[in-house]
Amino acid sequence: MCSTTSIRTAASLIVCRLSAGSTPDFSVLLLKRSPHGAFGGLTVFPGGAISPSDFDPLWTRSTSHSTIPSPISKVGSHLAIAALRETFEESGVYITHNPPDSSILQDWRGRVYNDASQFRVMANQLNAYPALSRLVYWANWITPTTMPKRFDTHFFMTVVDQECGWGGRVAADGDETITAEWMTPTHALSLFEQKKITTLPPQFIMLKELSTMSFSQLKGMVDSAHTYLRPIEPILPEYIGKSGQGDVVMALPGDERHSTSSPGWTGKRRITLVKENGLVTGLKLEESTTTGLKL
Repeated sequence: MCSTTSIRTAASLIVCRLSAGSTPDFSVLLLKRSPHGAFGGLTVFPGGAISPSDFDPLWTRSTSHSTIPSPISKVGSHLAIAALRETFEESGVYITHNPPDSSILQDWRGRVYNDASQFRVMANQLNAYPALSRLVYWANWITPTTMPKRFDTHFFMTVVDQECGWGGRVAADGDETITAEWMTPTHALSLFEQKKITTLPPQFIMLKELSTMSFSQLKGMVDSAHTYLRPIEPILPEYIGKSGQGDVVMALPGDERHSTSSPGWTGKRRITLVKENGLVTGLKLEESTTTGLKL
């Protein structure tokens, strides 16, 4: 057990854009991690650990900066700043209402990558502030206690459209990330099923959720993000054993064997990590059609 392992706080951003003619009708920005990093070779949403500069009070004091909406401040404005900053560093995408020229942002991207505090300097000098009011708080995943490296990761979602675009050219940073691609959730899941990409349980489950939605649904949520905070409960998967094939099985909140379930609760919501040669090559989500208290 590794329950005493310290947990690092992190933030991630799900960026969606309209993709007419596809099913669903939008694409998400996905990055492939460098094989030499902590999440070697995995395909994930942009994101990373919180930086001290994300707490800078000048983010909220700047008279040029649009007021941070109360829903975001309840979650933690530093988390939203971190998600937007990491997305810019790793993919070149800067979510803002006033996108600067991409050539200007390219120079700033290198500066921010080397010094996170330059993110606020950039926003001030370019008069282009992160569009915090366009972020939807999407999920909060905590790494299981059995893992040697643990993160408390807060996921946000936004859409890019005529009301809020992005500045910069979409490209991997060449260090932490090696590819940056737009793909529909269903295509990403298909590639995963074909073992052409690998990912983590949070991304797998969120891609499944997104695959059932439409761009108009997502846009509606983003449009109301400045007044509405999506109710989110932390998700901490718990080890409950191994399958008949020897694969690790983790219970999620809502499963009858999860510690948060009430006595007498029945139902399954668990994920199996399929391994080959010691590496996770597949994920299987099992959910009961009905859950509730045993009578």
